[in-house]
Amino acid sequence: MAIMARQIVNNQWLRQLRHEANWTQEQLAVRIGVASSTLRSWEQGKVKVAMTLEQWEELAIAVNVSLSDLHSRIRKLHQKTAE
Repeated sequence: MAIMARQIVNNQWLRQLRHEANWTQEQLAVRIGVASSTLRSWEQGKVKVAMTLEQWEELAIAVNVSLSDLHSRIRKLHQKTAE
């Protein structure tokens, strides 16, 4: 149970980035080429986020950051939730 709770917290970065960029789950899912149910499961922490490099690049474009900045933001959000 603790692992699931930690994963839910750790997947909040995706929801936060999506909200900041004003995307709905459905819109972002289409943009990065996954089913909206997949994106929803990622955000809820039900499954681990797994994307191709192209999908990561599309996500970065969608949230208006470079791929490098996306990686940095995810790391910072993970560190913040681990504290």
